[in-house]
Amino acid sequence: MLLRQVDLAMYESKKNVRSYTLYTAALESSAADNLNIATRLKQAIAQQEFELWYQPPVDLTDGNVCGAEALIRWPQPDGNYIPPDKFIKIAEQSSQITQITEWVMNKAKEDIQRFTQANLNLCVHLNLSVKDLQCPLIVDKIKAIYSEDAGADHKLMLEVTESAMMTDVVKVKTTMQEIANTGLVFSIDDFGTGYSSLALLRDLPVSQIKIDRSFISDMVRNKDDLAIVKSTIYLAQHLGCNIVAEGVEDVQTSHLLKTLGCDYAQGYYFSKPLKIESFIHFAESYRSVGSLNVSKV
Repeated sequence: MLLRQVDLAMYESKKNVRSYTLYTAALESSAADNLNIATRLKQAIAQQEFELWYQPPVDLTDGNVCGAEALIRWPQPDGNYIPPDKFIKIAEQSSQITQITEWVMNKAKEDIQRFTQANLNLCVHLNLSVKDLQCPLIVDKIKAIYSEDAGADHKLMLEVTESAMMTDVVKVKTTMQEIANTGLVFSIDDFGTGYSSLALLRDLPVSQIKIDRSFISDMVRNKDDLAIVKSTIYLAQHLGCNIVAEGVEDVQTSHLLKTLGCDYAQGYYFSKPLKIESFIHFAESYRSVGSLNVSKV
């Protein structure tokens, strides 16, 4: 029992990059919960229990819905959902994450066809994990899924977090370039929270930068956050990238971002993540009046 408790504390220290962790009963409960989720994930992948929801980035120039970020959801029999930030971390500890990503790519391909049928010309954003970028088969999988529809790749953007790019710079750079050669484009997600160098930004095939919500949420009141946002917008513009602000929650932040020259915004102020039927209705309702309510932008 003592050795098991020591192991739990050790792994918790590694996970949080701490020199030591004091054992508590909560670690035991958390470990059992994680093991349960890991076991149930196998069934969820086999039976395709997941759902793909979408949140729209909005063009700050005209208020149009210009894209759809795919966000995975895992519904439970009781009507609740296991948070993605919980089960994705567990899946990343094994090959399960690459299986989940493959499901997401196939599902997104189907949904792109539904958007097309609804006359919605949207760029769909898919998130890749660090394990996906390290998978030697990722390029072949992308080619296999989208080779049948030559137009689908032009409606896709792959999002990679800044921290994921830094795990193995040489490998990630090679993989991203190989994927870019297939016609896909990349967006850097959560920008500002990692430690990427400007040289890396210059050399990687990136066409979009997404400013992390931690800098957006208080930029109206916090001059330091505002300075970071301004600098990131300037950097993106001069690198030839468009810029997205994540986590926009109010009209003041939206107006300020537009004034600063930010291209797109995403957040609950415009829309929370929606099931595809609701998303299509949302996008169609604003298209029917020409654009998203400009007073909101």
